[in-house]
Amino acid sequence: MNAARIDRILDELRDIWRRSPDLRFGQLLVAVAYPDERISFFEEDEALEARIKAQASMREFREARELDRDMSLVFGRTGEAQP
Repeated sequence: MNAARIDRILDELRDIWRRSPDLRFGQLLVAVAYPDERISFFEEDEALEARIKAQASMREFREARELDRDMSLVFGRTGEAQP
């Protein structure tokens, strides 16, 4: 995937959000992604931000656990390289 798409998408979201600054971030995303859906929006930005951070922390934890597992396969439990 092309990383340039991130800036393009964020620029579009920024323009839309600035025209409707009272929208919560979650409302904005759902409104853009699913314009025909009728969804209730009660979550404040702070709650969504906390969930995003929690997801990032979980991803970092899973990556660290996978790295630990991979290192165990290479070095074994003793820390010495395995043949």
